[in-house]
Amino acid sequence: MSRAKDPMWKDVGKEPGLEIWRITKRGLEKLPAEQHGNFYVGDSYVVLYVSSLRCKFCH
Repeated sequence: MSRAKDPMWKDVGKEPGLEIWRITKRGLEKLPAEQHGNFYVGDSYVVLYVSSLRCKFCH
C-alpha cells in the first residue's frame, strides 16, 4: 500500500491540536495524549501541531 493512501494519515492535521508519533523499527507509533511530553533519549519523534488560527502564512 502506498504511504500516501495509508489509512493512518486519513484524519491527520484536520483538527487543531497536537499529535505525536514515535519512530520505531516497525514504523510510526501514535502516542496517546497522556504520553505527550514524555520523550526518551535515543528515540525519535514526529510532532505535528495544528493551530486554530486562520491565517495564510502561520508557521
